[in-house]
Amino acid sequence: WATNATGEAVYADGSEVVNLAAESGATAKLYATWTPNAYKVAFDGNGATSGSMSDQAFTYDEAQALASNGFAKVGYAFAGWATNATGAAAFADGEAALNLTAEPDGAVTLFATWTPNAYKVRFDGNGATSGATGEQGFTYDESQALAQNGFAKVGYTFAGWAFGGDVIADGAVVSNLTAVADGTVTLLATWTPNEYTVGFHGGEGGTGEMPGESMKYDEEAALYSNLFFRVGYTFVGWTDDETDLEEVDYLDGAVVSNLTAEVDGAFDLWAVWTPNQYTVAFDANGGDAGEMDAQDFTYDAAQALASNAFAKVGYTYAGWATSPTGEVAYADGAVVSNLTAEADGEVTLYAVWTANPYQVVFDRNDELATGEMDAQDLVYDAADNLASNGFAKVGYTFAGWATNATGAAVYADGAEVVNLAAESGATVTLFATWTPNSYAVRFDGNGATSGEMADQAFTYDASQALASNAYSKVGYAFAGWATNATGAAVYDDGETVLNLTAEADGVVTLFATWTPNEYTVAFDGNGATSGA
Repeated sequence: WATNATGEAVYADGSEVVNLAAESGATAKLYATWTPNAYKVAFDGNGATSGSMSDQAFTYDEAQALASNGFAKVGYAFAGWATNATGAAAFADGEAALNLTAEPDGAVTLFATWTPNAYKVRFDGNGATSGATGEQGFTYDESQALAQNGFAKVGYTFAGWAFGGDVIADGAVVSNLTAVADGTVTLLATWTPNEYTVGFHGGEGGTGEMPGESMKYDEEAALYSNLFFRVGYTFVGWTDDETDLEEVDYLDGAVVSNLTAEVDGAFDLWAVWTPNQYTVAFDANGGDAGEMDAQDFTYDAAQALASNAFAKVGYTYAGWATSPTGEVAYADGAVVSNLTAEADGEVTLYAVWTANPYQVVFDRNDELATGEMDAQDLVYDAADNLASNGFAKVGYTFAGWATNATGAAVYADGAEVVNLAAESGATVTLFATWTPNSYAVRFDGNGATSGEMADQAFTYDASQALASNAYSKVGYAFAGWATNATGAAVYDDGETVLNLTAEADGVVTLFATWTPNEYTVAFDGNGATSGA
């Protein structure tokens, strides 16, 4: 207690006192003195994720700024101090506070209040070729579905949003993408390249099969090598237009990409074929004249063969064969196609020759000759024996055949001949040649008593004098020559004779004829006495 209103305390409460006044009946007035209570303020983070604060000493009735907040809470902004854990902020950070409690040495706990941070999410198309997705506002610790993706990228399928090494699905419910107040989170679109299949087709006339080839958009890959086949054609590449199977869009094994942007799409290619070129060479095959250039052909394009320009003596061209000894496969100038399917191949056609037929006619070559002979058919290059001579001529021997009426014999009777004529259907006349027969005249003494005579040579149709008689016969005179031993004389001595025989190498015997000599006998009486 104080003794005046403003004085300091003199007496403690309940203290023993004495002589507070001397005057009788006086009133001693003591004035209470007051000391403001001291108390402390404790700060509670109330969910703070970091920080601490010491208690703060306060005195009643003395205003004092609250200590600055030393707590932090991820994703939240400090909003002030509340007087209970769930209450609203009653004091701002550092605000002056007064008389938070009247209790001496009391303790007041202030609870941090937190406001969740607002942030926004920005969507980045990350290579998108079209579309947009607007920014989206978020509040920390409040789950919210992401806006649906509005981007598109040609050849790709949206796979989600990339964030912090993870991929968030489209429209996923997310929270707490950032703790920064008014922060901006950028989500990057992730794209999966679309897979598609390249289908291979044989095109016009192609046979065989090929598996489809899987590809991904924006990834280069070599097209499968062609496995189709077409007879007579060469594969030149692929077209993607089934209605135009001639223009090549892609070569075999070409490295391609982005043939279609469609997810699980199909891209079809058709084989393009070019007809094979080949050459036809012409072989004279024994022909002895002429030349022919090779002729160019295209598979499936019919074309007339070049006209034959070869020739062969004694033969007629019959057409073309596919081998030197083969039969005719193609006529001269025939329209042909597809002689070979091989690219840049060469086909050789061989001239086929037919040996020319001709006829041999036989001429007697003398009107005195007799007999008949049919014409003989022969073929060029085929040796054959001439028909045996069927003619005859008295006194002559057939000597062979001449090629003209006055020529010498060239071919013997029945001789093997070949190639008497080269022209087809020709007629060759052979003329008989005749050799007059030689014969001998033999002289027979026919009783001669002496003398000799050699045989005398004669030729048919050649007149010749008989050799003079060289025989003698005692008592006889030579009277001429007879044709038989008892016949009369036909030829005089030394007479010129002709054609005594027609026989070749014949012998004609002439017999001497004798006339007995006449003589007179005289009788001599040689002393006879009478008579006569």
